[in-house]
Amino acid sequence: MCGGGNIIDNILDATVEIAVAATIGYFFPPAGLSAATGALIAGGTTAVAAAFSPSADLPNLTVGADVVNSGRNVTIRQTTAPQRVVYGSIRTGGVFAHTETTGNNEFLHTFVVLACHKTESLVKLHLDDDALVVGSDLTNVFGNDSNSLPRLGVGSGSSYYGTFDPDGSATTESSIRVVYHDGDDNQVADATAVSDISQWTTNHRLRGLTYIYGRFRFLNDIYKNGLPSISAELKGKPLFSVVENGTGYTQNGKDKGRNPALCIRDFLTDTKYGLKVPTSEINDSTTVAGGFGYAETRCEDTINSKPRYLCDGVFETSGTPKSILDRLLASCSGKLIYQNGKFNLYVGFYTAPTVTITEDDIVGEIVMQTKAGRKDVFNGIKAKYHNRDEKFVDTEITPITSTKFKTEDDGEEIFANIQLTMVSETNKANELAAIELLKSRQQISFTVMVSMRQGFKIQAGDFVAVTIERFGFSSKVFECLEWTLISSTNSDMGLACVLSLKETDTTVFDNSVLSDISTAIEATDPATNTTLTATVVAPTNLTLTSPAAGKIKAVWECTTNPSDFIIEYKLTSASTYTTDTKCRGSFRQFTLSHISAGNYDVRVFSRDASAVDSAKISGTVSVS
Repeated sequence: MCGGGNIIDNILDATVEIAVAATIGYFFPPAGLSAATGALIAGGTTAVAAAFSPSADLPNLTVGADVVNSGRNVTIRQTTAPQRVVYGSIRTGGVFAHTETTGNNEFLHTFVVLACHKTESLVKLHLDDDALVVGSDLTNVFGNDSNSLPRLGVGSGSSYYGTFDPDGSATTESSIRVVYHDGDDNQVADATAVSDISQWTTNHRLRGLTYIYGRFRFLNDIYKNGLPSISAELKGKPLFSVVENGTGYTQNGKDKGRNPALCIRDFLTDTKYGLKVPTSEINDSTTVAGGFGYAETRCEDTINSKPRYLCDGVFETSGTPKSILDRLLASCSGKLIYQNGKFNLYVGFYTAPTVTITEDDIVGEIVMQTKAGRKDVFNGIKAKYHNRDEKFVDTEITPITSTKFKTEDDGEEIFANIQLTMVSETNKANELAAIELLKSRQQISFTVMVSMRQGFKIQAGDFVAVTIERFGFSSKVFECLEWTLISSTNSDMGLACVLSLKETDTTVFDNSVLSDISTAIEATDPATNTTLTATVVAPTNLTLTSPAAGKIKAVWECTTNPSDFIIEYKLTSASTYTTDTKCRGSFRQFTLSHISAGNYDVRVFSRDASAVDSAKISGTVSVS
């Protein structure tokens, strides 16, 4: 299958906001996102687009900080505020849609919008540092309202339970009364609020918005510091499952609402806050890598007794689409690729190659990089995530380091820092960080032009086997990062495919590696993956003369044309060669000028396009 294209970071950069009416307290209908009309690619550090996708006239995508992280667990008052999307199981604050007092300021009524869509359930209500669990701390003490929704409160053992005596007739009850509304598109107005608040009518339905209606009864002993900070732990949006062909948070015993592949699919296709991508442009294959159904299943594979990948997080619709997608993809070490008119998702999982590239398939030059640049190399990694064991506060994992990798980097300790804002499980944060560290140590990458016969069997995101004897590659596995169709005079049909390939450690995603990260990292031997065993033909029959004062002329023979010949020289009495002189591989002689008088050692050797050097030939010459 063909795919391809250059890296692009263009996609519609739209936002969605909610407007809060200052006096009445309801939300106007949210502004919609315009449809994405062009090719998208996202995923950590890699982006690939389709060769045959239509050209898209899209604005540049600006990647900025996502403001939700600074106040994710805080409920705010704002005239207009971005809506929040909740995936998986996570704690989130919200926006006060309306507040009002009744009963001579005895009762404070609050409406806190938590999400701009339907959610599965309320798990806990957080008041300052107190986490009240629904079903134990919070129960249906006030009975159901007229719409059959439970009105939750605390029991006598809670610090939010008190004795009230506003008119001389003392009562003891919960100072909190909470009704959770799941955001169904057809939900009705809160019946108790309509009864208790004159300005709240049956038209105030907040359809499509998950919210909590809370009534707080004032008692100085309980609320001496004022209204507590309100946030909630939710099970987020019920999602469509490609495998089950149905919608729900839990389906067939699996938490589909926490599946990263389904969260990404939902953001792409949602017409309210997402990118409005039609399902006809989603590859939903369940059997082939790149399909969302296949990715859904891979995310549910068991690693360390839990699903391989889980997505738990909140984002605001003010974030750019690419920044949101990057956050979602980071939860599954994934890449999103648009090719052949469809979006394809590759989560972190190794699929054995079905195509092998050999020297017979290559119709152009190979440009190889055997070691990554300094800015792309690290030997330790740190990561932040929202720790569910610590009330979902930002937590940093214990840094993952490697004495082996540090030694390979000349003893210098180099850390990378990653943000896992859609991750809440400690072991998942550690596993994702380890994957990134291990992937970074695979440093061989190259670009190669291949025939259409083989190129059209490959698409971006595929794993490919490569056998090139002169480089020492025997079914060595690479990942295809980019695929481009170009015109070429070297191909019989006048067309060829250019592939950008990066070497892959096929064990990175294995349970055996991720179950014992420290041992696996120290056992990794990246040197075997970055050593080329190619034999480059060396020059022979070196002749050195000094045709004039200050000049050295070197003449040699060679049976092949390498990329370059390197000429190095030094005074015989010196210890270091001058190494900055080279000439084309088609040359067989070179003259050095401006050489001071003295006796010189000169050596010449071949260097191929992969920066692999041949053996050196040397000689001496006297310069006057």
